[in-house]
Amino acid sequence: MAKAQTIVNSGTIVRVPLDKVDPNPYQPEGRINVAPEVAARFGDSIAEFGLLQVPVARFSKGRYQMGDGWLRRSGFIHNKTKGLEGFDEIPVELREFTDRQMADLVMEANIVRQDLTPIDLAHFFQKYMEDFKVSETELATLHHCSQGHIANTLRLLQLPEAITAQVISQEIPEAHARQLLRLNDQPERQKKFAAIVAKEKPTVTQLDTEINRDLWDSSNDLSKRQYGGPRFDLKACEDCKDAVMVANPWGDRKKELRCVNRDCYEKKQKAAVAAAVKREAATIAKKVGTAKVLTSKDISYDKYATLKGKYSGNYKHDLANPEECDKCKHKALYAGREADPTDIETICTNPSCYRGKKSAKTRAVHKDEKAQELSLTEKLGKDVQKFKKNRHGALVVAAKMLMAGLRASGDFMVCKMLPDLPKTANGRLDDEKTKDLLPAMTEDELVPLVFALVLSRRRSESYSDQYSTELKDDAKLDYSTLDGSYKQLSEERIQWQKDNCTGCKNAKPALIETTSECCTFGYGNKKIREDGRCENSPAIKETEVKDEGKLKRKVAAAPEVCEPAS
Repeated sequence: MAKAQTIVNSGTIVRVPLDKVDPNPYQPEGRINVAPEVAARFGDSIAEFGLLQVPVARFSKGRYQMGDGWLRRSGFIHNKTKGLEGFDEIPVELREFTDRQMADLVMEANIVRQDLTPIDLAHFFQKYMEDFKVSETELATLHHCSQGHIANTLRLLQLPEAITAQVISQEIPEAHARQLLRLNDQPERQKKFAAIVAKEKPTVTQLDTEINRDLWDSSNDLSKRQYGGPRFDLKACEDCKDAVMVANPWGDRKKELRCVNRDCYEKKQKAAVAAAVKREAATIAKKVGTAKVLTSKDISYDKYATLKGKYSGNYKHDLANPEECDKCKHKALYAGREADPTDIETICTNPSCYRGKKSAKTRAVHKDEKAQELSLTEKLGKDVQKFKKNRHGALVVAAKMLMAGLRASGDFMVCKMLPDLPKTANGRLDDEKTKDLLPAMTEDELVPLVFALVLSRRRSESYSDQYSTELKDDAKLDYSTLDGSYKQLSEERIQWQKDNCTGCKNAKPALIETTSECCTFGYGNKKIREDGRCENSPAIKETEVKDEGKLKRKVAAAPEVCEPAS
């Protein structure tokens, strides 16, 4: 990294005629011509208090080049013009300065004071880097600033002369001038916004927004999208001066590549669309035998049926034998959207034939669906017949059936009613996890779930986002029916267990009346004691402790295997 050279500290003070003193060769132009009021201020000060600091200079080619003190020289000239004595010559301290040292003097004397225009500063940076082979990073270290400050200042030299003059005259601030650099390849637009800045004085943010809006509204999108966007190859546009990154001013302000040369864009787009239409026509010619592409001028809307298009379905899903249409003479291409000529649909010019085939497929599908529904109803009927014997299993089946028919709104509703159910990332009911949990759920958990599912199905069928009075009444009736059935069947189940339970290996030390599972799924054959426990459950050590009139019972840990009754 280059370092500033040390300036000679010793020198001889001599008096030099004013007309033999030249400015520092690295002095910015903005500092060479001193304003009369500035010269008068310096002259009056020197006349009253004397020269407090002697300027330094070097002797070169018969002339004296002022290293530092050019403003003091202007003060001497002012006093001489006023006729004051002793101001024909100016004392200077002669030193042996190199060019690099003369440039460093300018940096210390002028730049640190921050009274230069951005353009003068940019010219100084550029000359310093060229003459002494210094990089932006090295110059930033010498100048005690960031490399970005050096780079941004140098970029101002890319502005046209007219705008540069406005920056020097302070009509356009430096920050606004950097915004105008974006429009260097669009002189008319740049000139327009320069006039806006000089006249209306917008903030930098306002100027940035207005430039983005103007560029966005007068340009075309160069982003590949599923629908719309350019149809031509974008490789040639990547390095084009007309391709600019513009922040979307009407949306998320995300920057996108856009073309500001609409004539060029539309010419390429038109050629690409024509090529796409030609390719589509050639494809149809192989299958149909005709390459003609129909338009709204050739056929009216009611004379054809859409088979396949960008925004429509595929006829192959609607017909039982779609291959019959593939080579039919009535199949053709149709380009009816003037806004998007590449939106070419496949159509049938004999709509009655196509619709007849489609209706036949629909009837067949409905017939199959009806047969499946009847079969499912019969299966459900058999499951219902088993309800008294296996209430838990019937509730599981009912829950599975109801979940299978839920819509998205129903999923959200069930999850809201029963927040403990497994959910997907988007808050909907996780069907698979819920189905896996159903056999392990107790009846106390299954009954509210079935009720919630029934209510959700009713709500979906009503196509309403709000509960109606009738829907509420129906829900209450459903719940009371389920609740009454639950109480009745619970009693029947307990009685059935008392009559049939003879013990199993999965018995649990819990009362049957608590509705907890006695076995993993079925109820097995157990002998139930009068207190409701299985005779073959593990031995229970009971101790009665009197505590405020209540009895406490300690139950020993149950072994893994319960021996069957003899």
